[in-house]
Amino acid sequence: MELVSGKNNRIYAFDQLRALMMMLGLVVHISATYVVRDISATWPVKDVLSTSLIFDTVAAFVHAFRMPLFFMVSGFFTAMLFFERGAENMLRNRLKRIFYPFVIGLIILYPAYLFAVNYFLLRTGEKVTPVMDTLQMKLRSDWGSLSTIHLWFLYYLAMYCLAGWVLGRCAPAFPGINKKIKNCFTTAFNLKWAPFVFAPVTFLCLVDAEDIVIGGADLLRFDLNCFVTHGYFFLFGWLVYLHQDHLGRFLKHDRLFVTIGLCLFFLVLFLLVSQPGLEKSNGVYLYYLFDAIIPWCFIFGFTGLSLRYLNHYSVVGRYTSDASYWVYLLHLPLLIYFQGLLVTLHLHGLIKFVIVLIATVAVLMIGYNYLVRGTFIGKFLSGKKLKRGFPKGDIEIPAVATRSS
Repeated sequence: MELVSGKNNRIYAFDQLRALMMMLGLVVHISATYVVRDISATWPVKDVLSTSLIFDTVAAFVHAFRMPLFFMVSGFFTAMLFFERGAENMLRNRLKRIFYPFVIGLIILYPAYLFAVNYFLLRTGEKVTPVMDTLQMKLRSDWGSLSTIHLWFLYYLAMYCLAGWVLGRCAPAFPGINKKIKNCFTTAFNLKWAPFVFAPVTFLCLVDAEDIVIGGADLLRFDLNCFVTHGYFFLFGWLVYLHQDHLGRFLKHDRLFVTIGLCLFFLVLFLLVSQPGLEKSNGVYLYYLFDAIIPWCFIFGFTGLSLRYLNHYSVVGRYTSDASYWVYLLHLPLLIYFQGLLVTLHLHGLIKFVIVLIATVAVLMIGYNYLVRGTFIGKFLSGKKLKRGFPKGDIEIPAVATRSS
């Protein structure tokens, strides 16, 4: 099967995969408000009238693979920039497409996020004043002004790009080590049970974090465990780029790995429900093991399925990929505000979920088409102004949002 296609020699599946992981961020964040379990330490709002275990399951499932897959694809595209455009151009591109949006986005979006959360709390009966509390940068004691909210991924991605630039520049001085690393990766990558070979490092990261799920770090201070955990997936994507002639490996056993990932995921859910307290005993290492294997099964499985079914040019896919960066950056305060509008209504969580998802996507996609795509904002995010509406052909794709998030 031909995996590199189009006049620009693109692997369209990776563009589609990256955009999908970005959009699934909305699913996770909307679901978080309607989960049954207490996640107040990591999520500030809860609609107690509309909770459902459906959302616990959906949020946990998407969370199991979304960021690992995202960082893998980001590592692939960053390596592409490094080796095809040069080290300095890569670093300059990442500075413009990742670091600047992170800084400016944080300045603009953090106050908007605080306002949306305070508005939600006001609607639930808490004594807050959204405007004044936002101006004073107050929310709750555990949400300080140094929070990176949902933009934490840009913070760490910028560090990975800098690390990649340093290591990439130093690598030619150590040809022997480079050869050994490439040979070891090639051998491991092509093994039938490769996901299980790559899982041990993730297992050790979970043990070190003492957490049964792969988490992020939403504070501006440096978190070594988060850096190593997600950096491992980024490094994997970088090495995959160096072995593009082996991309067909993802097509082998992709359905099998998705099946194994699903089975392990539901096994973990079953254990959590049927064996309460197991995660507080030595049995927690069983969770660490399963939750280390699951993302790797999904990385190999979903990447293979994407290469199998999505590796072709699509007008809708191209437009969605262009818009996904903007949608993800802006979605958090908007969806919490919409959830606040609905919080007093006695509706099933699924109804509220659909309403909030449609409203958020509609507002942001309309805004993208008329306020971003052909303006300086679009150029700031993607490096190029694009015509409004759907593209008319297989045009050149800027180094962009397809590689930045």
